[in-house]
Order: sequence, then structure tokens, then C-alpha cells
Amino acid sequence: MSVDEGQLWVLASHNQGKVREISALLANSPVCLRPAGELELPEPEETGVTFEANAELKAVAAAFATGIPALSDDSGVEVSALGGEPGVHTALWAGPVEPSHLSGAPPPAAVEESGQHGPRTGAAGAVSGGPLRPHHARSLSRAAVDGGG
Repeated sequence: MSVDEGQLWVLASHNQGKVREISALLANSPVCLRPAGELELPEPEETGVTFEANAELKAVAAAFATGIPALSDDSGVEVSALGGEPGVHTALWAGPVEPSHLSGAPPPAAVEESGQHGPRTGAAGAVSGGPLRPHHARSLSRAAVDGGG
């Protein structure tokens, strides 16, 4: 799709896995995404305490830097037995892995210390329910400098 055929938006992510995933989700839409890395935008520091805050921070930064509407996300793993942790700190806990690989990661020491059982895996290797109740959480945000687009 050329920019003339649709709306140009910045995809405010430097994570190639997320770029592929979100681009695929919007492939049949009138939106033409340009990843932040292609535009040589810096990665803003994610200082929010929620996924929503970090997604908004990234979208607003990209929109103001380019003048183009921006879409961003923030996501991670939340574990009920840990009070929602690691949450926005998932990347620090898991290290440099794609979100789809988190289901096979060993639990942090905090899970061991909580007295809860380790994660159970299903046929596909995904972590399932049990006392830990882990889940993947995601927030999307869109920002435009002029409020339109």
C-alpha cells in the first residue's frame, strides 16, 4: 500500500516482533504504518507505572516528533500470585526475548518464595492458570498532534 492510498501513521515501536504483529493486524486497513526505527526516532524512556501510561508516552512522543499520528503498545506478563508483577517490568525480568517466548521462561525467585507452585504447561507449552494465574496484558494508544488523523 502506498501512502497515497491510506493514512500514514507512525508505529511507535523499535521491537521488530511487535512491528510485524501490529502491521499484520492492520494489513487490510487504510493505515500505512512506518515503524519508529525506520524514521530514526529515539526510544523514549518508559517511565509509566502501567501499560496504558507507557503506550501513551510512546505514541505521544512519536506524534510530536513527526507531526504524524502514532500508534503504540505496551505489554507484558502479570502474575496474580505476585500482585500483578512483573507487569511493566517484564522486559527486565525476562531479558531480551519475544513476548511469545515468555510462556517457557522459568518463574522468578519471588514466585519460588511465595510458596506457590511453578507454572504448568499445556500441550502447546503455554503457561496455564493454576495458583500463579499468569496472563499477557497489552494496552494500545494512538496520538495525533492536531487531535485528528
